[in-house]
Amino acid sequence: MGKKEDEYIDPLQVRTEVASQLFHDEDVRAVLSISTAQTKRRGPQKKFKVPKKQFLCVTTQGQRVRIQRIKYAHDTYVIKQTWKLEDLARIEVPENPASATNGENSFGLFFEKPFYCNAPSIALRNEFLTLLWNLCKEKSTRLPQTTVDMDQLGAEPLSKDDISGQFRDLMSNAEETELEDLLKSCVMGVRDIDILSNDLTDRLSTLEEKLQTQNIYSIIDAEMATYEVQQRIEEASVQLDAIDTWLSEYHTSLTSIKSYIEQIESRNNRMEITTQNQRKLQAEIEKMMKKLIISRETTNTLKDPNLGAGVGLNASISACRELMAVYKQHAESTKHMREMKSVQEKMAELHDLQSGFSARLEDYLRDLYNKLVGYLAQKRVEDKSEVTWFCGAHSSAHKTLSPYNPLMIWLFKSDREKFNRLSTLYTTTMGTLYKQEIKEFINQVLKLRIKEYKDRKLSNLTSPVKNEFRPFSVNLGQAASMKPEKMSPELVFAYAMNMCLPTIIEEHKFDKSHFSLQEDETQANDTQTEEFVRKMLNEMLNGLMDGLHHLIQSADKVDPFNDINMLVYTSDFKSKVQNNEYAVDMLNQIDNKIRSLFDKYIEDQVSTVNSTQVGIKRVGILPIISKVIAAVDHMSSRIQGQPEKSTAFQTVDEASGTLVSATFNWLINLDKDQKEKYKLITRFENFHRFYKEIGNMKFRSTDRFYKQAEQLYTSNLDLFVKFLIHRYLQDVTVFFDELDKLLERLPEEDIQFQQSHSKQAFQRVNLKVNPTLINKKMKEIQGMLNKNLNSGEGLQPQVWAVLAEQFVKQYQHYESLVKRCYKMELTMTSKTLNDLMKDRSGG
Repeated sequence: MGKKEDEYIDPLQVRTEVASQLFHDEDVRAVLSISTAQTKRRGPQKKFKVPKKQFLCVTTQGQRVRIQRIKYAHDTYVIKQTWKLEDLARIEVPENPASATNGENSFGLFFEKPFYCNAPSIALRNEFLTLLWNLCKEKSTRLPQTTVDMDQLGAEPLSKDDISGQFRDLMSNAEETELEDLLKSCVMGVRDIDILSNDLTDRLSTLEEKLQTQNIYSIIDAEMATYEVQQRIEEASVQLDAIDTWLSEYHTSLTSIKSYIEQIESRNNRMEITTQNQRKLQAEIEKMMKKLIISRETTNTLKDPNLGAGVGLNASISACRELMAVYKQHAESTKHMREMKSVQEKMAELHDLQSGFSARLEDYLRDLYNKLVGYLAQKRVEDKSEVTWFCGAHSSAHKTLSPYNPLMIWLFKSDREKFNRLSTLYTTTMGTLYKQEIKEFINQVLKLRIKEYKDRKLSNLTSPVKNEFRPFSVNLGQAASMKPEKMSPELVFAYAMNMCLPTIIEEHKFDKSHFSLQEDETQANDTQTEEFVRKMLNEMLNGLMDGLHHLIQSADKVDPFNDINMLVYTSDFKSKVQNNEYAVDMLNQIDNKIRSLFDKYIEDQVSTVNSTQVGIKRVGILPIISKVIAAVDHMSSRIQGQPEKSTAFQTVDEASGTLVSATFNWLINLDKDQKEKYKLITRFENFHRFYKEIGNMKFRSTDRFYKQAEQLYTSNLDLFVKFLIHRYLQDVTVFFDELDKLLERLPEEDIQFQQSHSKQAFQRVNLKVNPTLINKKMKEIQGMLNKNLNSGEGLQPQVWAVLAEQFVKQYQHYESLVKRCYKMELTMTSKTLNDLMKDRSGG
């Protein structure tokens, strides 16, 4: 604008210039000249300095309203800060301008941070803030907080200076000065208003004529200048058209040249890339071909191998490893490299060497397998006089074949078909040999049985148990040195297992190494190998399990409790061979066979218990109870020292629970035809015996019967005592029991009027109730107890104690009835009865 520092700032001009320079798409609604606070402090308050040419500008565009702080410098307006109207949170105006801290014209706008400034005057400040407030109500969704009533702020009248300031905005400084001089010259000399008006009209007319004349001359001069400028523009336009045409042609030429250059560069780049790729491919092919080269010694060995033990075998193994390494390099190369003709030709040569060597290896091992089987068969004929020959019978063959294990690994990787043929041949030939050996071995072992154990009757609950547990020392490491001797059937089984297991473990170990399905010689695929070897062993040793089952059945036939011994033996064998999964699985199968036989025996004994009959007058501890308890004790003695998780312990635990449960239920459902007295005696005596014996059993399966047996013993004892009181003391009890029934329907005072329970009837009963009668009845009861109760159980004192307690308690109840109904007392008191019962307890 070219304004000096103290020159007047025209708001309309500023508004126009700001709109043209900064806000092309927005409507400038207001412009206010301001001064802002400086950071320099004097005292506790800020000092305002008035930097020139700063403005607050309000612009709108649709619903958007923004407030801009603009600074003017070097003839240019620059936006310093911008706020959105919706971010305006508070408008602060001093309520008392005279005491305002920052000046009477100051105000504050609170956005994210407060902004304080001073307006030129209070009226201009109020006019600006009123416009801002109206825009807030019109455009914004919320109104900012205020310190004064903004609606009243816009209603305050303008001051004289403000009015003059507004009129100054309508004319220039020169016009204002001329108007002031005119007013001074007229007002001072003219008093009449009409004269002043005429004078002003004349002067205005003269001024208008001047302006019109000047405007006409200016228009004429401007028209001539305009025509000259138009001519020059037309000339320049022609030149510009020519230049434009030239530039278009030049651009077309440049584009063509650029395209040609790009084509040349692209072709050169492709040629360079092709050359580099060819060099790289050539280097990779050469590198690959070096990897596929094997030594001359290896080639000669593969063509004409010496597979005998020693140097020739070692050379063959090394040649196979080198050939395997070449195949691995080929497999790790890229598909494109493997499809190269030179690589394929080289691999075809190597494949021929591999096929020829694998065929020679198959022929050699086939002959070796057959020779070894023939040798073992001949050796069996020579050594079969001793039963120990079966332990480690094939060790020599395994030792001969073990050096060929690396070649079998190579054969598995290179020619799976030949590997499978060799494994099938080994399984078939060895299986035939094992079948004959196992048959002879089992027959020899059976001859070790002691003759007195043959054809012995089946042990059961109807015959006494005499056999005890016979330990067997498991010694797999020195099994072949154990001298055979006569022994019991279960020990024959243990001896046979002690001879078989080393042979089975040795065969399993050899087969896993000789027929290993591993990727290389250092890392085996255990799961796949184990499954493959298991199939081989099951086929080779299919007759062994049948032979062992025959030994198990022989021992079980002699004495079913031998099954427990054999389960203990197999547990010991498992602890010795726990690292060999195949041997452990075989022992588990044997356990299942033994358990099935023993479970069948227990089922037979349960049937025996359920079919047992008791005589009509049978009392005391029943034989079947004693035998079941003795059988459980005997089974327990055979598993001493066995852990609870062992098969033997769990089998005996289940069997004990089954027998006790069957006997318990049988006793509960004792024959209903038995007389009441004998049935009660039988039950409480036998439940008492169960209660004592089950407490000594250390099995989980029998624990649940302990509390139940105690309860049934107690309840049957109570029933028996009530039976005794009712039977032997009915002269006393019948009258008073009927009296109890009468009291259920009659009041106490009406009892004596009943014919059956009159005072005369009570007196007759009272005469009978005396110590002589009670002594007589108690003597009869004691005689019956001594006659029918088993003295070995020692239950007489317990029965007498319960009888005395119940009868004395019942007699005290009778005394109470007599006092309530007859207002009298019994001849014999309850204290006398109690002393009498105590005296009789000893005799």
